[in-house]
Amino acid sequence: MSDVSSRRSRGRPPGPGVDPEARREQLLDAAEAEIATHGTDFGLAGVASRAGLTRSAVYAAFADRDDLLTELTRRHTDRIIVGIASALNDVEEPRAQTRATVDVLARWMEENSRLAAVLAPRMQSGVGDSHVTGFLEQVLQVGFEQVGGNPRAAAPWARALVGAIWTTVAWWGKARTMDRAELVDHVTDLVWEGFAGAGGAGIRLPEMQLPISNEVRMLDVLEQ
Repeated sequence: MSDVSSRRSRGRPPGPGVDPEARREQLLDAAEAEIATHGTDFGLAGVASRAGLTRSAVYAAFADRDDLLTELTRRHTDRIIVGIASALNDVEEPRAQTRATVDVLARWMEENSRLAAVLAPRMQSGVGDSHVTGFLEQVLQVGFEQVGGNPRAAAPWARALVGAIWTTVAWWGKARTMDRAELVDHVTDLVWEGFAGAGGAGIRLPEMQLPISNEVRMLDVLEQ
């Protein structure tokens, strides 16, 4: 038995363990590249190949394709939310804040057109984790309460805002009849008419604390 033990001890030592979080990030990077190439037709086999891994490594990190897309949506939602929060902190005048919000969403769609086609529907659904509309709903709720309006309007307004912007930018991505700045101006003009009519000119949002985690309720961030 001692001979067997000695022979085993002379074998190749085990390599370092895999960092699960690093592996997931590696696969999310690969998924982004696959979607940028193949759009909605991307597959997990292509993600594994691009990452230099096997399909079993993908399934060790994500339960299935839907699980991977959920995490990828969360990643980009975090980036968008931080971008919007930073933009809202940079300007104080409500109309300028509205334009900055429109521009953050339009810029993300312009720079990630194929990714947006896959992730945008997920970002628009529901409230909470990985939902851009959930974030905007809570920002609008604070604004409506501040001017004595109906905070229940925040939910439909958030969805109308995001839907209008993404529909318009999707059209613009193909038509390209103007530059992004002009597009954002036109959308802002339309959106602001509604906001101003509801007393939006009187809204003064408190500064948001950055960085923002998607585990933190946005109302808590706004109320700090």
